[in-house]
Amino acid sequence: MRSVKSAILLLGGATLAANLVLACSGDDGRTAFVEPPNEDGGRAPSLPGTSTAPAPTGTNPTPDPTPTKDSGVDAGDDAGADADSGAGDTTIADGGDEDVSVLPPGDDAGATGSPCSPTDSIQEQSCGLCGVQYRLCAPSSDEPGAPSVWQEWGYCQNELVDGCVPGTVTTEACGLCGTRQKVCQNDCRYAAGACKNEPENACTPGTVDYQEGLSCTEGGRSRTCQDNCTYSAFGDCFTPGEPDVPELIVSPTVGEKVVGDFVLTSDEQLPRLSGTCPNADTDNDERPSNWIRLVNQTASAVKVTVWTMKSTKPGATTIDTVIASYGKTFPSTPAKREACVSGVVDGCADGAAGDPTSCLNSWAALYDSDAVSIGANSHAYIWVGGYFADDTGDYQLAVRTDVVN
Repeated sequence: MRSVKSAILLLGGATLAANLVLACSGDDGRTAFVEPPNEDGGRAPSLPGTSTAPAPTGTNPTPDPTPTKDSGVDAGDDAGADADSGAGDTTIADGGDEDVSVLPPGDDAGATGSPCSPTDSIQEQSCGLCGVQYRLCAPSSDEPGAPSVWQEWGYCQNELVDGCVPGTVTTEACGLCGTRQKVCQNDCRYAAGACKNEPENACTPGTVDYQEGLSCTEGGRSRTCQDNCTYSAFGDCFTPGEPDVPELIVSPTVGEKVVGDFVLTSDEQLPRLSGTCPNADTDNDERPSNWIRLVNQTASAVKVTVWTMKSTKPGATTIDTVIASYGKTFPSTPAKREACVSGVVDGCADGAAGDPTSCLNSWAALYDSDAVSIGANSHAYIWVGGYFADDTGDYQLAVRTDVVN
């Protein structure tokens, strides 16, 4: 908060100056906060606890070392004022066309309702976030001869937009998940310190780091920069240009199945497939969708039966699913999606896939003629979608190895 400023408007000439002398040297000892004009048209500071008389118009305002009775101030008063004021208590601020006295902080000019002079004097003080407010010295009532008193302070104006309270210290995020301190200055603006605490080898969230041939027979592995500006672990091997999707590694043993947990959300949607592969249709409304890559790590080709089923997680519900399969090349366009390898299947008879968990309650499956073939050391893509827009939630995908060639 800035120091209280007192800008006193002086009205009249020599006659008014004489009246101000009387007001400032009254018997009650009050300070009238009247600022006499100085040589350059500005105002000299009024010190708390002292009486100040205006200098005659056109004279040098420097105090005469030998005061006269006409001055209304004796040498003892001057000395006391200088001793009491203290160094730095009063300063002069450049106000443009005129100087403005800057008084020490505090209620130096008196509380609201206290006597003041001259009438129509205006006082200002800082408020809020480097704003300013004004009050008027005006008669206490409409009665003739009513004494003038300080009125209520006006509303605070010209505050700094988005300013801060001087001295406030806060911490904000910066750089790559680092932090820095900000300190509010006297101008109600923050000054920021250096950015610190960034993690070692920090990265930009969302950045993908791909490493070719990283313990892979083909392709490579990637990792993604997380929200905390550190990289995740490297994922499974994949060939560039293919999406980084969840994988299930099929069993090399006939009759064994593997089960993976997945989730359909409204955040990932594609047009729902309909019809029959390889002439499916994608002219349908978008539905929650998943891509899953089935990986065969053996040196032999395999054929697998695939089905969706209810998740074992708490709160999981039955979802009406649709399923189709593709070869090792990801279908990146609508036309390639329509040229699916097997499906499209919306459901099947309970247990028709040869497992008591298959085809239950609208859960779709790829079996018999729709079973999925995967080459040696290769993979195939599976698309799973919801039939309705609200078919979202956790589910499981089961993959049983039926044939190993």
